[in-house]
Amino acid sequence: QHNTIRARRLMRTEVIPQSQQLLIRFKQWATIVDWILEVVHVFELPDESVFLAMTFFHQSICNQPRLLPRRFQFMVGGCLRVAALCTKEAIAPVDIAYSADNSFDHSSVNSAEDEILDCLNSRLYIPTILDFCQAFLDCLDHVSDKT
Repeated sequence: QHNTIRARRLMRTEVIPQSQQLLIRFKQWATIVDWILEVVHVFELPDESVFLAMTFFHQSICNQPRLLPRRFQFMVGGCLRVAALCTKEAIAPVDIAYSADNSFDHSSVNSAEDEILDCLNSRLYIPTILDFCQAFLDCLDHVSDKT
């Protein structure tokens, strides 16, 4: 029954229409993902924080279609901080700013956090591919236990 409840919760997520999505070039996505992976590795954050940060970033750019590319890393830094906190880890805004070669200051990370939370309407549970894979594996495990 737990697996059924979890699957229903995963399926209730809102889908953003394609027309509202901001088109980001592949190279920009690659740069963002590369930077997130580097920060997660250096500060030994859980892998889940990568998926959450990218999901938060995607949601925030969909809700802010006029977000300028020069603000992407600043926003991703805020997304990464929120994601780390969601996984019960912590990364200081100073460390995020330092990881971005101090292209913004640590107080900017705090304001990015506020923007992201406003964009997400403070709804921090957004299922990622990890959640769907875990639900699938749980279902497989449940089926194998019955046989």
